[in-house]
Amino acid sequence: MKLCIAEDPKDLPNSTQSFLEANELSNNIPLGILNRLRNNPKAYQGFKLYSLIDDDDRTLAYGHWTPPHPLALAAATQPAITAFAKAIRQENPQLSGISGPKDCIERFLEEWPELKPKITRTERMGAYRLDKVVPPRPSQAVIGPAVESDLDLVLRWRHAFDQDCQLISLPDEEAKSWAIDRIAHQEIYLARVGNVPVSSAIAGRILKTGRSVGFVYTPPEHRGCGYASHLVADLSQRILNEGYQFCCLFTQLENLTSNKIYQNIGYQWCEEFVHYHF
Repeated sequence: MKLCIAEDPKDLPNSTQSFLEANELSNNIPLGILNRLRNNPKAYQGFKLYSLIDDDDRTLAYGHWTPPHPLALAAATQPAITAFAKAIRQENPQLSGISGPKDCIERFLEEWPELKPKITRTERMGAYRLDKVVPPRPSQAVIGPAVESDLDLVLRWRHAFDQDCQLISLPDEEAKSWAIDRIAHQEIYLARVGNVPVSSAIAGRILKTGRSVGFVYTPPEHRGCGYASHLVADLSQRILNEGYQFCCLFTQLENLTSNKIYQNIGYQWCEEFVHYHF
């Protein structure tokens, strides 16, 4: 087995894309990142892409590192995990964290046991998939894409969303660039009551047959009114209407309200992901 290291998706082994697309849901984050890098090579600074291949150039494991985020891992078999962990240990011994499917990450840590005592915080995420929307209880909100005049609000809400989810916030200029680009491409949707925005969501990563939903945020003063359910159901249906076969999203497993909301509109739990901070 050989670890290939790249700083451009086109330099990865040809088998990497098909390896990831074999399980679009589980690998939707790496697939989305690779797609973004193809469209914008400067989207991330100092990143590395890792692909473990066998003697026939078949990809057996994949990971990416986009600082300041942790190493993200996707892999298949136990031998591949073992070889990948050993190779990463030599290439990048000072990990700040690791994330990915729980079973995969647990096997990785078995090969690098010194990391376990360094774990300072654990996040548990559920990966959900929707193939058909279950209409929620109607709300007074009207759904539509965010516009240029919503930029400041989107930036405030993105920061609040990151804080709520304990995510690493983008630097101000990067966050502004992100918001401007997403608004221009009509990917951010807002629910409004009258002229007042009450909830947000984004049509995110584009996959081969599906698309992700994210940035689901409702300010505290507007929670409990069904706005997020209405918005996510509406946006998910728009994505399906565009010809995608499914929608997917992540939510924190300890957030019982979010998990219930998504299940009620047709999302089905598929897999647990973990993020260990060192």
